[in-house]
Amino acid sequence: MPSFCVKCKRNTDSINEVKSTTKNSRPILKSNCVICGSKKSQFLKVGKGLFNNALSNLGVELHLPASKGEDVPNGSFNNLNKYSYCGPGTKYDQRDKEGYKGINELDKMCKLHDNF
Repeated sequence: MPSFCVKCKRNTDSINEVKSTTKNSRPILKSNCVICGSKKSQFLKVGKGLFNNALSNLGVELHLPASKGEDVPNGSFNNLNKYSYCGPGTKYDQRDKEGYKGINELDKMCKLHDNF
C-alpha cells in the first residue's frame, strides 16, 4: 500500500507492513519505504463514527421532500414526493436493485456519493 515517505518526500510503496495499535487503541500500519528503507507509519480509518452508526441502526430513511417522486414498476418508493437517494439512512442496495435512477441531477449525485 503506497504511503507518504518523509525522507523521499513523496508516496512510495511499502515493505514489511505490520498492522498494530497505538497506546490509545488507534489502529496503525507500520512499514518501511521500498526506496530508502526509512520507517513509515500511517493511521488506519476506523468505522463510520458515532452519529452515522446511530443513524444506520434507526432503520428509518430521512429523504428530502421534492415536487414529484420517481415512478419505477414494482418499486417500493414510488411517487412519495421525496428524493430517491438524498438524505441519511438510504437503503442504497434496495433502491439500485429496483432500478431507481434519481429524480434530478442532485439526486443522481447523491446516488453516486452513496455508491462509495
